[in-house]
Amino acid sequence: MRRSAVSDTSSSLRGWAVCAAVNLLLGCVGAVPFGLTATFLLVHPLAGLGLMSRDPTDNDGVMPWLIVLTVLLGLFAALWIPANLLVRRTRGAALKHYWLVSTALVLLPTVLYGLAEL
Repeated sequence: MRRSAVSDTSSSLRGWAVCAAVNLLLGCVGAVPFGLTATFLLVHPLAGLGLMSRDPTDNDGVMPWLIVLTVLLGLFAALWIPANLLVRRTRGAALKHYWLVSTALVLLPTVLYGLAEL
């Protein structure tokens, strides 16, 4: 009986380790679309509210940004969602917190890159 509890805990920890590895790796790839999204938010909506200054040479408008971000975020979602569904199904990580932890881990490299630039 005791051995079963230990193997369940070990299996669960392995599932979370795979979840962390997959999402941190995808987070490094996702730093490009997430960083561009942050730049877009700083350049356009916040500048429109007067909270940031807009680059005077930026006269292309919002449409090129939206096209690029839609494609990049769509491609990233096409990688991230199936990868996490596969990890979740094969490793049996608890569903209750899985997507919250996965989202936090995938955003972590972008946050760390942003903090490194400060």
